[in-house]
Amino acid sequence: MKCRKCGSPAIIHIRRHKSSFCKQCFNEYFLKQIEKAISKFSMFDYADSLLLPVSGGKDSVALWHALISLGYTPHALHLQLGISKYSENSLRECRRFAEKFDVPLDVVFLEKESSITIPLIKEKTSIRICGACGTAKRYWYNRYALKNKHDVIVTGHNGDDLASQLFHAVKSWNIPSMLSTYPVREGRGSLVKRAKPLVYLTEKETMVYVLSNQLPVHLEECPLAQGAWSITEKEMLNSMEERQPGFKYRFLTEFYKHAFPKLTNNAKQENVRNAFQECIQCGMPSAKELCSYCRLVETTNRAR
Repeated sequence: MKCRKCGSPAIIHIRRHKSSFCKQCFNEYFLKQIEKAISKFSMFDYADSLLLPVSGGKDSVALWHALISLGYTPHALHLQLGISKYSENSLRECRRFAEKFDVPLDVVFLEKESSITIPLIKEKTSIRICGACGTAKRYWYNRYALKNKHDVIVTGHNGDDLASQLFHAVKSWNIPSMLSTYPVREGRGSLVKRAKPLVYLTEKETMVYVLSNQLPVHLEECPLAQGAWSITEKEMLNSMEERQPGFKYRFLTEFYKHAFPKLTNNAKQENVRNAFQECIQCGMPSAKELCSYCRLVETTNRAR
């Protein structure tokens, strides 16, 4: 298998493009896909202050390295969730990356800030744990970005992630969830703008990028994620992709091109999205008097 561009031995074959690339040409392809997404969706520019949440996993590490390679200076934040060795190993790899490339990294410890951890929520409540984890992450990323005056929160959601989220939302015709898969969410009030520059890249591609560039990375799957719907959705979509290369890419991009504008207009007209207000307890944006994170903390504490 040879590289399509230069003829050198290839390290990856991308079926949807009918192309193979060597390490150098693949790196160029990878960075160009990110530049394409940034430009296509007007995500941010070099004047913006970027907050990059990093877990130590392949996607956030790949994006961290890619943004630095493209000349951006993202400020990385790791949220320590308290999932025993899993969280410890995640933080270790984030610190290794920060030291290797001499870039800033801040750490927020969930237990220190809120006296709860993700395992405690799982132990004491019946709340779906992946949903609780997502609530905590969104809350602390936004809170940190506001406090430190970052313009954009840049996350490592890749195209496979977004396709599975969209597929899950379409099954129940959950319009707000469908709209949330768009690669950019504009900021409003105390909600900071969010962007997903890996939208045109797959899990396989981020993995190859990380491994071929020998980046510090934590590859262990979260021990609490077993049975998560996202795993099942990805398996189903991967089966379709195997039969029809490029299926996931077309599924996303055609939705963004044709359905998203119409659904957005309908959502505005029908007030599908609730107007945000300030949480009466913490002051963060909320659809109700008490935000979802404060409700999560209260529910967990009551169950102790």
